Amino acid sequence: MAKQITPLTDTKIKTIKPQLKEYRLSDGQNLFLLIKPNGAKLWRFMYSFNNKRHKISFGSYPAITLKQAREKRSEFLSLLQQGINPKNYKKQALKVPTVQEFTDEWLTFWKPTVKESTVKKEIWRLNKHLFPMFGHYRIDQLELYIVVQELETLYKSSPETAFKVMRKLVQIFDYAQIKGLIKFNNLTPLTKAFIKVKAKNQPTIKPDELPHFLHCLENSNSRAETQLLIMWQLLTMVRPREAVTAEWQEIDFKNSVWLIPAEKMKGRKDRARSHNVPLSKQALNILEEMHRHNGRRRYIFASVRSPLNPMNSATANKAIKDINNGYFKGILTAHGLRSIASTYLHNHTDFEPHLIEACLSHVTGNEVQRAYNRGDYLEQRRPIMDKWGEYVEACRKA
Repeated sequence: MAKQITPLTDTKIKTIKPQLKEYRLSDGQNLFLLIKPNGAKLWRFMYSFNNKRHKISFGSYPAITLKQAREKRSEFLSLLQQGINPKNYKKQALKVPTVQEFTDEWLTFWKPTVKESTVKKEIWRLNKHLFPMFGHYRIDQLELYIVVQELETLYKSSPETAFKVMRKLVQIFDYAQIKGLIKFNNLTPLTKAFIKVKAKNQPTIKPDELPHFLHCLENSNSRAETQLLIMWQLLTMVRPREAVTAEWQEIDFKNSVWLIPAEKMKGRKDRARSHNVPLSKQALNILEEMHRHNGRRRYIFASVRSPLNPMNSATANKAIKDINNGYFKGILTAHGLRSIASTYLHNHTDFEPHLIEACLSHVTGNEVQRAYNRGDYLEQRRPIMDKWGEYVEACRKA
């Protein structure tokens, strides 16, 4: 009677001790764990093919988990049933990278087209979502149905994130097709498997609610520099990251203009444009106050803990959430400050819409129109910024 083999467990593997000579433990069905005298634990798949004995290494434990080793064993047993020698198949497979390995190559191709901050966000998303789900699959073996199944849970909790992962996968596999690793991108229809959820707008308040917000801000426990940062962002209509990274060298005091370089603006690196912000009297007053705090620093809104760096781009948002015991949490965000300005200027003034959008650094028109329209309307935007500054000041005094 054949000896009964007890499958290995992670607990057992972790407690295994080395001996003077190497020895092996069986998990059954041709899979063994080789224990070396130095304590190394190596996976081995041993089999017969054409009356010859063969062995294949799956790697070491715990780099290759028990589950992964068993999955590999199942794959090779299936090949043997089809009359294929796994050893020859493995040699061919080694030429094809995994999704994670190929993504590293794709990143090298993609990085020059975007900003460094975008790269950091994408790498974070890859490590948090894409790699844990799909990184171990060979680039030529990841099927559409597998991706759909894996993404269902993420889609239920965060549809927007799920769609970002989908779009990135399609981009990566498009590049794999270009490189000849796959004949066609079978993930192209991926986004059609899920219902697109409309992105939520940034929470904001109406212009006539601004006096209440400013009153709460001035009476909050936020540091003076943080309050001034929020006012700076409100008055200049810029995005949170653009606000905190403002540098003294970017301010043209003679002409009352803030010159924001293209690399700091939102958008692809090869499409982003510099943005010149006409500074109202109220915005210049903010600079005067900040000069007392950080006049010798590089950044206008320098970090207290790390003065050589700017404040965190989330500083204003956190402060807004904490104002008045969390009154504005879910009602207003730092990015939503731009919407207050947009609503007021579009609905309560007679300024041309395209000039208001230019103040918000919004790109309008199609690609051809943008190519011909290179002006930034600096002088036409001055009265708009002044009008907005006057309204904010009136709200503060109300």
